[in-house]
Amino acid sequence: MPPPDAAETRIEVWDCNWSTFRLFDACATQWRVVGGFGVMWIGLDYAAVEIVQRRLHLDDADFADLQAMEVEALMILNGGRS
Repeated sequence: MPPPDAAETRIEVWDCNWSTFRLFDACATQWRVVGGFGVMWIGLDYAAVEIVQRRLHLDDADFADLQAMEVEALMILNGGRS
């Protein structure tokens, strides 16, 4: 949850991407992270993603699109390092 003084940001999601966005958003707490000398985001926990995908009644195409979103998110989360 954002802090109370955070500015509201609105995004537009095209209809063709809505189910994949729902899956990505529902998996927000399913990221694998390692620490040590810094934080390194590893990726999504696919066992958990599968459960979320089934509960949302989404298909394999949504999972493939989620993986594409994951790759882009990892680049941002890891500061350009994959």
